[in-house]
Amino acid sequence: MRWDEKIVHKVVMVMIFVTGIIFSIYLCCMSDGALTHDEIGHILIAKHSWDYPRLLLDLWGRPLNTLIYLVPAKYGLLTSRLFSVGLTAIIAILTVQTARQLKIKNLLVVAVLVWAQPWFAGLSYFAITEIPFSLFLVLGILLAQYNKAVWASIVFGSLMYIRHEGIALAGLWAIYLVYKRNWRCLAITTTPAVIFNLLYLSVYHEPAFTLFSDIKPTDFYGHGGWLHFAPSLFAYVNPFVLFFAFLGWLASVRVRERLLLVVMYPVYLLLHVIIFRFGLFASGGYGFFLLPLAPGIALFAAIGFEWLLKFLQRIFNADNRTARFIGWAATCAVFVVTIGYGGASRPYPADYTSIAAMEASDWLKKYPYKGSRVVSTFVWFHYYFDLPWQEGKDWTEVVELSKLPVGTIAVWDAQYSERWGIHKASLDDANNGWVPLSSFQDGFIQVYQKHY
Repeated sequence: MRWDEKIVHKVVMVMIFVTGIIFSIYLCCMSDGALTHDEIGHILIAKHSWDYPRLLLDLWGRPLNTLIYLVPAKYGLLTSRLFSVGLTAIIAILTVQTARQLKIKNLLVVAVLVWAQPWFAGLSYFAITEIPFSLFLVLGILLAQYNKAVWASIVFGSLMYIRHEGIALAGLWAIYLVYKRNWRCLAITTTPAVIFNLLYLSVYHEPAFTLFSDIKPTDFYGHGGWLHFAPSLFAYVNPFVLFFAFLGWLASVRVRERLLLVVMYPVYLLLHVIIFRFGLFASGGYGFFLLPLAPGIALFAAIGFEWLLKFLQRIFNADNRTARFIGWAATCAVFVVTIGYGGASRPYPADYTSIAAMEASDWLKKYPYKGSRVVSTFVWFHYYFDLPWQEGKDWTEVVELSKLPVGTIAVWDAQYSERWGIHKASLDDANNGWVPLSSFQDGFIQVYQKHY
């Protein structure tokens, strides 16, 4: 590459990143809704960990995810989401660096293929566990490419404390280390789990791994078919990029240097397919669960693009000048089509559930409830009303209405309350002492107070 081409290359790379970051910030600032209620729950756990440090070990909150968002969560949802945009930019940088280590020639294509996937800029500003998981996964693969096995072992061993799928991926890394007879790094891989379990046992007086003893804790989320995630992948990535990614994966299967890449990302996909197929671990089967695939898809698609480009050049028996023209034309075509898909992402508006929670919160702040206890099972209401937490009394607390004192405010919601003990039939029964105060968004949230 000539000197002038290097300058152009760097300028274009910076423009791609700046455009992606600005677009993500725009979507972030214009989005009032939440991709999932779990996002709000994770932010609340991180926020309240300042007052209740034991929450740092909360298994549902994912301890490492809680630690990562600990500081931004203190300053609210928008700050946490802007922090996620920063993490997203780091993921893109690590993806390009991984491409460099894999000797992928056209790094500009890699940058476009990662930023312009509709779900990358379109979803990656949410403060969800998939973001730090994506970062740690691509970081672990990059460190392995740099032959930094010790650091890669720490990263892969820590994945499970961001999302539980990390257990399987850490297991794959462990198998790789056994194959390499790297016993030292194998021990290092297990170190994060040993340290966390000892710490958890000392605080909660029970082992942390009991969480996985019940593989089917509920039928609430149901299950799906083997191709359940296919529509989500086509919508979140686009068929054009998926085609290139499939070509790239096929071209990489026999390349030893790409072994981790070839195995890790498909196994992550397969895990989710199996989990939701059989309704395991309370998985909702949401398409955004696959977001950590984005860096891998970009890398495979870039490899597939290069393979197809060489194939076309051979077909046309191209000389250097013609080959260069074909390369530039193909690259421009990739840019136009992929950016067209990625640029279609739109802000995520607030839905009626969060609007109801905000309206109920604003109304209740003006209502003279005189400091009575307020109970709610809806995470958005906890966020807007800033309910004071007591350990073990969050939005998933099982509420026994009959034991609540006179004056208590009960905020019933149509989505979660029946599951957690706030039964509308009991609230509406005049013999139980509850009086309706107000209703929001066609009754999605209804507020009651216990008068006797």
